[in-house]
Amino acid sequence: MKTYAPILTLEVHHGYYQSGRSGDLGFETSASSQELIKGYRLRLKQVATGFQLFAPMLNGTAFIDLPAEMELSWQMKVHSPRFWQITELPAKNSGEAYSLSNTDESWGTTDFGTYGGMYQGRVEEEPNQTAVTSKIKGGIRAGISPDPFAQAFGSLQIRFAPSLQKTLGLSMQFEAKHETWRYFIVTTSAIPFDQEFSIEIQGNVEPFVAMNLDQLSDPLESRTYQGLFQQYPGQLIYGFRSTNKIAFQERPNLGLILKQKKNTQWTEILTDLPAPTSNNHGLHIVTHPIVSTS
Repeated sequence: MKTYAPILTLEVHHGYYQSGRSGDLGFETSASSQELIKGYRLRLKQVATGFQLFAPMLNGTAFIDLPAEMELSWQMKVHSPRFWQITELPAKNSGEAYSLSNTDESWGTTDFGTYGGMYQGRVEEEPNQTAVTSKIKGGIRAGISPDPFAQAFGSLQIRFAPSLQKTLGLSMQFEAKHETWRYFIVTTSAIPFDQEFSIEIQGNVEPFVAMNLDQLSDPLESRTYQGLFQQYPGQLIYGFRSTNKIAFQERPNLGLILKQKKNTQWTEILTDLPAPTSNNHGLHIVTHPIVSTS
């Protein structure tokens, strides 16, 4: 009986999504790889979050002897424009592309960690087992390569020893976009300006500072303040900025609380704050909230 066994899988993960998986990237098989896949009667199955490659078996043995080593390549494409808003990526110039490879001749010599852990590659002998990186010849590498024809993402190159007994499992991990969070508060209640502030986000206490609205150097902050000043004459306007950059999430926290440190005690001054989103560049405006300064 003819059946098919997986010899290679790739899954795209993303820290922004609640599921941890992403369907933002597509993989277009190169012409040379299509010929190899056809010649060995392999089946390539595109799935929402990556792809799977299967080899034919007949009565439990290989239908066609597989080569000792195989090299395949894909062109990576971004399906969703939102990907650029939610993904932490290193800067690149026009005519360059983000590419991944594990071939010895790869241009990439920088490990994934250089880019803040945005990508990860692994081989698993069995699901949920410890990664065996030595099974990937040369190690998966990420980098930026000259590619004037690619639309931001270039090629994915994989060289591996196909086996019916062990599936080569690769994972591509993208880090969620981090941005400075900013709140502009329009209120009639005075908030002490010279205090420490913080918001607990995903279990982490993130420090915030009060902006000096008369000395804003950031164009977005300056435009926002000037607009609010004209729209709400006579109102008090405050700005708070996170000290650290904070990751965006698909389903952000609701009901965040801005706290103020008085002496050694933290007290709540603003409740039910929404989390800023990537759509507004991490900036959120709150008008006429209930302010507690007791």
